Amino acid sequence: MYAIGVNPWVWASPVDDKALAELIPRIAAFGFDAIELPIEQPGDWDPIRTRDLLAEHGLVAAGVCAVTPPGRELVDAAPAVVESTVAYLKGCVASAAAVGAGCVGGPAYASVGRTWRMSPTARAACYADFRRALAPVAEQAGELGVSIGVEALNRYETSVVNTIEQTIELIDGLPPNVGIMIDTYHMNIEEADPYAALAVAGRHIKHVQVSGTNRGAPGADHFDWPRFFTVLRDTGYQGAICIESFTAENEAIATAAAIWRPLAPSQDRLATDGLRYLREILG
Repeated sequence: MYAIGVNPWVWASPVDDKALAELIPRIAAFGFDAIELPIEQPGDWDPIRTRDLLAEHGLVAAGVCAVTPPGRELVDAAPAVVESTVAYLKGCVASAAAVGAGCVGGPAYASVGRTWRMSPTARAACYADFRRALAPVAEQAGELGVSIGVEALNRYETSVVNTIEQTIELIDGLPPNVGIMIDTYHMNIEEADPYAALAVAGRHIKHVQVSGTNRGAPGADHFDWPRFFTVLRDTGYQGAICIESFTAENEAIATAAAIWRPLAPSQDRLATDGLRYLREILG
């Protein structure tokens, strides 16, 4: 049985100490096992306070989500920008270790929404730059027992990596604690066969995010979830399954995630309907 978690972005942004104090008890009461913890800005939430609050309510930290707004770049950027992004990612790793999360995941390579054309030569150079920039973050993460899951995004959100195959190429040569964060929303857009792609990801999988094909609750969509989880079991993945969606009430996050309408009767229903469906099909 996989632990099932949820991202507080379903309800709030930024996810700070005040939001977590209100949401963690509710998330536990809904019946979730785990929570993802995004870090929009360093210091939004205190790792020790959050660790204790999670323990009080019987939840675990499934992962820390690295957030890449404009200006957080590891590739095709000025050295100072790369340096500051490395420092941010190292902070995410330190917070993950302190709160007891085993993975930092996200599109660490470039800011969401930044796209540019690349020739094969330019792409190879871009990937090499990423590996060089991420190396010290990976080293620190390895020392702290934390993995890094690199997330492929759809074509409208990045031109760096859109598929599992590209992501494997991107991380090739990095330490084994660097792998892939699966996100079914992006896979549904970009993979010709998302279930075959999941099998290819296999041993590289560090964390799994799920949402409906419209960013709503898993199960209220056309994705073949039983097939997905059959393949996931075959990969040997044993981590958490976390619902990621977003509130339409926060202008900044709704715009970034292109949430233009409510995706469920309420955000509570989005989370609980998704949880109920995942419990049913995971047995």
